[in-house]
Amino acid sequence: MSTDPEARRAIAHRAINRAKSRGMPIDEDPIFMALLDAWISGDIDMRTMRERYLDSFSLKEEQHRGRQPGQDEISLDDDV
Repeated sequence: MSTDPEARRAIAHRAINRAKSRGMPIDEDPIFMALLDAWISGDIDMRTMRERYLDSFSLKEEQHRGRQPGQDEISLDDDV
């Protein structure tokens, strides 16, 4: 893959347009856009970008469920 920031910017622009045309405007997510900027500038690779973005989803899900990040759920089998 090219490490040229302009080539990465063009790739990102195509992906954003493709997502918009499918009804999924990814450029409205500030976490995604920050990670995308880091990828475009060459500060992180695509694997790191993906991992960090998925981590942000896990954090949002935990917060949505009312748990503190990293707090395990208690199952019915646990002794409380």
